[in-house]
Amino acid sequence: MKNKIVIIMIFLIIIAVSFGGCGFNDMMQNFYYKLASSNEVYMFENIDELENMEVSFKKYGQVKKFSDSYDECLQGLKCKKQYVAKYECDDFEFDIYAYEFETEEQAREYYINFAEDDLDINLWNLYFNSKGTVTSMTINGVNIYRIVYQKNDEKAINTFLSECLSIKMIFIVEDYHHYECIKNSNYKEIE
Repeated sequence: MKNKIVIIMIFLIIIAVSFGGCGFNDMMQNFYYKLASSNEVYMFENIDELENMEVSFKKYGQVKKFSDSYDECLQGLKCKKQYVAKYECDDFEFDIYAYEFETEEQAREYYINFAEDDLDINLWNLYFNSKGTVTSMTINGVNIYRIVYQKNDEKAINTFLSECLSIKMIFIVEDYHHYECIKNSNYKEIE
């Protein structure tokens, strides 16, 4: 029964798109952009911010660091700096895989290794939600990170990241979709 409903809904969407004057790809891209713009996205300017994030987090929970060989998406890519760890506390937990590559091409290749698809030039955040598990990948130039967590932990994790990462990435919808990086006003630099 559920399969029939899904098939009917897909069919109705295709018909609506056909009569709406835009292609299916445009509709899916617009859906993605709405999803991306509804989530707060934070990025590090320097990977050392993640070391500071670890110091800040140890007040609440524990951090277990891993080597880069723990990340199957690297597939032999070499990076300038890395930060791979699991964060656990009473309120939430997440895994983070963060890299500063030598070139933007290497960062794009890391993205492709994960997504198994080419990187759209305007893409800055990839967001997957599969059965309660969220995987989010954020890229800005040579810096990239992937974070994996449970959907019900999302608000607490976003709050934590907003205090620990110095850049907030804002999605802009104008003549063309793009993002801008601004200084994160919630960022608390550790001295």
